[in-house]
Amino acid sequence: AFNSGEILGKLRYSFANGATLTGVEEAYLNDQGVPGIGAFQSDDASLRELRSLTYLRLEGHPFGKPNVDAATTAYYVYEREAFRDVKGQIGLGSVSTRNQTDSGGLDNQVVTRVGAHEIEGRLDVGGQVFLPFDALAPNPNGPNQSRVSLDVAVGDTFSLLNDRLLIQHSMRYEHLHDHFGGTIGAGGLVDDHPQGSDIDLFTPRLGLRFEWLPQLALRGNAGRYARAPTFNELFGDRGSVIGNPNLKPEKGVNADMGVVFTRAAIGPITNLR
Repeated sequence: AFNSGEILGKLRYSFANGATLTGVEEAYLNDQGVPGIGAFQSDDASLRELRSLTYLRLEGHPFGKPNVDAATTAYYVYEREAFRDVKGQIGLGSVSTRNQTDSGGLDNQVVTRVGAHEIEGRLDVGGQVFLPFDALAPNPNGPNQSRVSLDVAVGDTFSLLNDRLLIQHSMRYEHLHDHFGGTIGAGGLVDDHPQGSDIDLFTPRLGLRFEWLPQLALRGNAGRYARAPTFNELFGDRGSVIGNPNLKPEKGVNADMGVVFTRAAIGPITNLR
């Protein structure tokens, strides 16, 4: 059983020069039971989630140049997860935790057109703080964890062969600095020795589109992808899923290729794709 609710508010203001300022507040609440593992059923464990997203975004043409588009977004995210299993029906022993994550940052994007090229650049900075709380532990306030991130990306889109070949390539660099105030091991034992680590992630991507015939195009994409573990994945507790502070970033290569066929009309069918 679960009960959930969501509320969203948005306010937008347009300036005389065409720029827009948008403010958004979105809140989500979910309260649910947590099923047991396998044949062991749970009729008491519960999980409550609360998430609030607030951001202010400015979009427009800076510096009075019509061929430059820019957007800046300032945001704050509040997340709280409370897991309760005092009867020990799911995990090992009684559990009553309430973990809070505060995130904030500033994202910046600029797009400009230079000849046949559309060049995009990004510079994002942010930070996170993870505050664990265990109501059943002798010291309920666990070690705090924090993360600072820097994200820089640049991309270019241009065409060749009389616009028959479209090329889109980008390079993204992400740097994360984690400072762990300590870790919680088996049996709730706390190691309060601070730890620090730095993570560098490079993710290049390339996309191609070739118009082979007027109605037939070939498309392909390839890229290297990477994602650092979240604080809930590192230290969280959702009953059947428990965080692991030794997780490493996910990394992989993805590629795809396909064919796109479009036609304005075939008999009564229009906009066929």
